[in-house]
Amino acid sequence: MRKILGLTLALVFFTGCATISNQMSQRVAIGTNTGDAVTADINGQKVMLPASVKISRSNDTVVKILPVDNPGYEATQLVIVGKQEVSLWFWGNILWGGTSGSLTDWLTGGMWQYSNPNFVVPVKKVEKKK
Repeated sequence: MRKILGLTLALVFFTGCATISNQMSQRVAIGTNTGDAVTADINGQKVMLPASVKISRSNDTVVKILPVDNPGYEATQLVIVGKQEVSLWFWGNILWGGTSGSLTDWLTGGMWQYSNPNFVVPVKKVEKKK
């Protein structure tokens, strides 16, 4: 009886392991190709780059450099594609938590991770007219 109870508790504890360990977002570094400090619009939120920000693991993130926020710069954007790589936590969860845990990880996006958490936004200064 104790073994069954212990096994049940272990399965419940490890259910959704990747979701608990990874969460649904990941902290990534975003900078510019020139090293310039600029204001970026990241999914509707203003952020001064370079910065370390949390973004969704499963959804795409759009980083926009807008001239209205950055006089003297051209408009540009970087799309960071979600669902890049399956996390090792997810595979461990399949072994320990079975289908319910892996289903939880899949539904929440906790099964994903960014293979390289460093991103560079291309920025270009507006050429002055002669």
